[in-house]
Amino acid sequence: MAWGVGGWLLFPVPAAHRPGGGHRRCASASAAQLRTTFASGYAKEISLAAALQPDMIKDMASGATRTKYLICPQR
Repeated sequence: MAWGVGGWLLFPVPAAHRPGGGHRRCASASAAQLRTTFASGYAKEISLAAALQPDMIKDMASGATRTKYLICPQR
């Protein structure tokens, strides 16, 4: 098995492309849009311990449509 985490930061990118334009673009990616534009749904919320169970790993690896799992370590 191989695991990885990837992503990017929105804030440095616009500033690098156009001086002074970074603040305007970053304002459009505001906290208010977390529940609309950037909203995401999950099939289940599971604990970290549950995510490590063989049957759950099999389910998560299936790649089926609309089967994202939110792993909540504090559970």
